[in-house]
Amino acid sequence: MGSTEYHGRCLAFVEDAYELSNGVEIFGGSSARESADIYEAKPSNTPPPRGAFVFYDCWGPIDSVYKNWGHVGLSIGDNQVIHTWDRVRRDHFLSGLDGALLIRKNVGRTITYIFRHICIFRIVQGSGVNGFSKGFE
Repeated sequence: MGSTEYHGRCLAFVEDAYELSNGVEIFGGSSARESADIYEAKPSNTPPPRGAFVFYDCWGPIDSVYKNWGHVGLSIGDNQVIHTWDRVRRDHFLSGLDGALLIRKNVGRTITYIFRHICIFRIVQGSGVNGFSKGFE
């Protein structure tokens, strides 16, 4: 918690959390929004189950391109997600975004409270074994 290693790279953080601890390679998109679409994550108004990827809409510019890049966190249960924005943090899956909304003034992005979640078994359906599995056996 608190690490800035994944600053602004929420998708890399969540994918690495699964890949490094499970010896698999996840084949998602190049942005959180693209991954949500690939995984067919559906809008939900229920708390995400533990282990689910939790996707949010996040509009703003990156390299002069303005679009919905998305944001993603990993549900750790009890209505909590672990995610990275400015730093790795744990927040309520909805109210935790208040902190990110404060940061948006600095980066020009807007996060909405519309979210989708998808259970991990759907995400790993297309995954493959990677070299990280050595040492986890």
